[in-house]
Amino acid sequence: MDYVFTYIGEFGYELFQWQGNIRKWSEEYKQPGDKIFICSRKGLEHVYEFADHYLDISHIKSFKNSIGGGTTSICKTCYEKQNFILKCCENGTYKIENDIKDFFKEKFPNIKEFEWIFSSDKNSINGVNFGTDHYLPNGFKNGIYKIHHNQLDLNNNSFIKLCDFNSPIQVKEPYILLQTAWRTHVQRSKVKIDYSKILDNLKLLGIKILLLDFNTGKKDDSFSKFNDKRFETITCDNFNDQVSLIKNAEACIFFTEGDFRSHLYVPPFIGKDVIIISPQDILDRPQAPIDFWNENVFKFGGQMLPIVYEQLIHSQDNIDLFINWVKEYLNSLEN
Repeated sequence: MDYVFTYIGEFGYELFQWQGNIRKWSEEYKQPGDKIFICSRKGLEHVYEFADHYLDISHIKSFKNSIGGGTTSICKTCYEKQNFILKCCENGTYKIENDIKDFFKEKFPNIKEFEWIFSSDKNSINGVNFGTDHYLPNGFKNGIYKIHHNQLDLNNNSFIKLCDFNSPIQVKEPYILLQTAWRTHVQRSKVKIDYSKILDNLKLLGIKILLLDFNTGKKDDSFSKFNDKRFETITCDNFNDQVSLIKNAEACIFFTEGDFRSHLYVPPFIGKDVIIISPQDILDRPQAPIDFWNENVFKFGGQMLPIVYEQLIHSQDNIDLFINWVKEYLNSLEN
C-alpha cells in the first residue's frame, strides 16, 4: 500500500507531533512494499528521513493563503467569522485538500492505489493516531497535548535528532544567532519586547551577532523580523536554511512574543541549546512545558534555557549578569 501523509496545519504541530506520529507508525507497522509519501512545506524533507518521496506544496495558492490552526487550515473568511471548525467551507480546507490531490496526481500519475492521511482529519492506523478531531480555540481532544496535564503523548510519537540539513547560506566567522517570532492573529501576551538594549549589550561579547528574519510566505504564519540595521541580518523562507544557520551558530538566543512559539523547539531537535528570552506570562502558560520537553524528548544534546524578559531588563546589573553568563556559556562550549 502507498500512504500519502499530508500536513496542512501550523508548523509547530508538524514538528512536535505529526512527524513523530508517522515515524512511530513507520518503525512499528510499515510492511515490505509499503511506500510513504509526504506532502508538506518547503525545506522539511530531512525531517522525514523515513519517507520514500517528498512533495513540496508551499506554492499551492489555496494552502498558501489559508490560516493555520493546530493541525488544520481554514480560509480567512471563516477565520474572521470565528468559524472555528476543523474543516471550513468549500473555498477553504476542502479546496486545499483537493488542490493537493490534483498536484499529487500530476507528479505521480502512475500511482493508482493509495491512502490519503490528512492532518485536517482524525485518523488512526494500527493504533497510531494522526491529526485531531477538534479545532484549536477550544482545545485539542486528540492533538499534541493531553487534556489535563498538557503533555505530549509519548507513546504515539517517535523522535530522533534531526540532521543532514544542507544550505547554500554560509557565514564565515563565528556568530550568535538571534531569532524572534510574532504572529498577527495569535497574541496571548501584551508584553512587547524591546530588543535594542539587549542587542547593544550582546555586542560586548566580541562575537558577530547575526539576526535571522524568517518568513515562510504562508498567510499568518509566525515570522521573525528585527528591523535593526546596525547588525547583519540574514533572510530565509524555509526550515532547511533555518536549521543550517542554527546548526553552525556558536549559540542561539531566541525571543518569543505573544505565545510560546514553535521556533523555540528547533535547536534542541538538532542537538543545540536555545536561550529563550520570554515574558513571564508566556512561560507560565501550560502550553510552555519546558521541563517536560527537556526531560522526555530533548535527549539529543540540546535543551531549552529560559530567561524571564521582565527580570532581565529590570536593571543594568541584571543585563550585565546575563552577558557574563552567556560569556561563560560560550567558554564552556570550547572546553
